[in-house]
Amino acid sequence: MKRVCWIGLLCLLLAGCNLSAGATAVPTSLPVVNPTAAPSATLPEIEPTVPASLTISLIALDDKGVSGPQIGCDDSVVSVQTDLPTGPKPNYLKYALEKLLSIKDRDFGQSGLVNALYQSTLTVDDAKIVDGKAVIHLSGDFMLNGTCDIPRVEAQLEYTARQFAEVNSVEIFVNDKPIKEALSLK
Repeated sequence: MKRVCWIGLLCLLLAGCNLSAGATAVPTSLPVVNPTAAPSATLPEIEPTVPASLTISLIALDDKGVSGPQIGCDDSVVSVQTDLPTGPKPNYLKYALEKLLSIKDRDFGQSGLVNALYQSTLTVDDAKIVDGKAVIHLSGDFMLNGTCDIPRVEAQLEYTARQFAEVNSVEIFVNDKPIKEALSLK
């Protein structure tokens, strides 16, 4: 009985293919890939889903990971809600980074949180999500108040980008250099 079913299935498959001698079956539901073609150089940009809210990341000094993820110098990264843009749909990643960089006070109101980027003169040149990676290009200069500001600045930028579900990793460039190199004290 099993042999008859397999033979019947094979007959149905062959009848559906309508092959002539020497022809190869190519399923119509799958794309035909030319193995000799060069791979695409760029992956498509992914637009984050429209968020219910946007956040920026600030620092809780000497918090030891109580209020958020712990970073260097025993500080914590804390997400703070910011306004959603009005008007046409923006690049939400770029918008959130621009909101963060627009804060020019060290202390964030009475919250006890600080912004290590407040003296920096950075501009977001480009910010996009490609294949799960947030790729951010900034230009300008950092103004740091000691070595503890290095992990604070990195965390503020990275965690602001990581709020989007589509982001699995973050790559940041400052003046076309990786952020680690741009922040190096050497």
